[in-house]
Amino acid sequence: MKGMTMALVLVVSLATLFVGVSPQCISHNDEMTPFPRPDLGHVTPFSVDLFKEVLPSTGNFIFSPYSVWSALVLAYFGSGGNTQAQLEQVLQLTNKEETLALYKSIDQIYGGMQRALRAGGGANRMRGRRGCRRPGKADPEGEDEGNEENETKRSKQRCRGRRVKGRRAPRAENTRRRQPRRGNGDAARGKRKANASYTISVANRVYVQEGFPLRRCVRKALAKELRTVNFQESDAAADAINRFVKGTTRGKIPKLVDAADLTSSMMVLINAVFFKGLWKVQFDPRLTRAAPFTTSSGNRTEVEMMVVNADFAVGMSEELEAQVLEMPYRGDGASMFILLPRDRSEEALEMMVERLTGATLKSAMRKLSSRNVKVGLPKFKLETSIRDELKIGLTSMGIGDLFSPVAADMSTFSPDERLVLNDGIHKAVVEVNEEGSEAAAATALVFGRSGRRKPSFVCNRPFLFFILDKATSNVLFMGAFREP
Repeated sequence: MKGMTMALVLVVSLATLFVGVSPQCISHNDEMTPFPRPDLGHVTPFSVDLFKEVLPSTGNFIFSPYSVWSALVLAYFGSGGNTQAQLEQVLQLTNKEETLALYKSIDQIYGGMQRALRAGGGANRMRGRRGCRRPGKADPEGEDEGNEENETKRSKQRCRGRRVKGRRAPRAENTRRRQPRRGNGDAARGKRKANASYTISVANRVYVQEGFPLRRCVRKALAKELRTVNFQESDAAADAINRFVKGTTRGKIPKLVDAADLTSSMMVLINAVFFKGLWKVQFDPRLTRAAPFTTSSGNRTEVEMMVVNADFAVGMSEELEAQVLEMPYRGDGASMFILLPRDRSEEALEMMVERLTGATLKSAMRKLSSRNVKVGLPKFKLETSIRDELKIGLTSMGIGDLFSPVAADMSTFSPDERLVLNDGIHKAVVEVNEEGSEAAAATALVFGRSGRRKPSFVCNRPFLFFILDKATSNVLFMGAFREP
């Protein structure tokens, strides 16, 4: 499938340690009105800092900081004490009331995109009645497998009702949920409209062990996300999660967890994000040809270089000593930004990464102006899987208590259980071609017991790139391309 597709999944698996903690609620006001126009720009420092922590010294890399941030926000809802304070500081959060409202706002906007995609909007080529699907076909939203039978029945009923001539079908649940909720207003509608040629959608799930004493307030606040499973049947539990992941990421992440990852789990928190779009200015495949590329090690090799001449926003960041290029997707609501070191030395990329901060990145994006430019960008496909690096990186950033059997405080989830984060898993894939790109990412946080010449921008040497949802200032993906 061509075009640009981004997907990510976050999984947080929790298992019990011991009892004896005091009860809490997610917030003092779980019904706080969502923000009308959510802005995730404050998350950029976290995204950049974590990117620098997990970026390997050699090779290519693709990673979703938003994926990890979202998973940790779900964990934050269950935290207390110093663990909560550390998460607030590192994740750039204020308090649980505002964070829950922000979470709902993001769900309303990105969740609306997901339903619009299923209904046939955006770059998806699906056609047909809204909210209907044919029996035997996987739900493109990646609905939880435990409810597939009931969802199929509901879908049949919706479609059957709309086939009755002269009768107006009753309004289905999914149809109602497409309408922007109170507090979202024109922001959500504008987001959907701007999404004519790209799609950003988010799905969240909370898988809970049968009989787990999850607090009632948590069940109420996360009712839509909540699913019950039996982690003692680890093969079945892993299959259930992986089917949800595969469905939500449109097959880009077919497998995220193994049965062994879930043997001591009591809860799995999942956030899945999908992005699909087309370049606003597409490359002509007939112009793609072999071109030289100098790797980080100084070796010269060849890449399939795509070429296009058009107006793009370009600039120079003196702080990063890098050329900056914005390549928008159709709809102008999302863009890929490329940071190309000005210096051609072997250490240039690493030196640029050292200077990279949330502030320098935002500054670089502001100093762009439209010019007619010859752009050369390699076709590439990257796949990344990290595990220990994620745990080490988060600990280094200041989320240490979450990994400590003694200090971890996750008492908001349950007054009778104590949880600790044991492991972290992140998987990602991105593919860039003439029409756009496809990508997916998955994160698992496992809790265990406790004129002159024409200006040109040719990426013939290592560079950084990131995908930005401009409507929410949300950095969805970050990556490094060092070698073909």
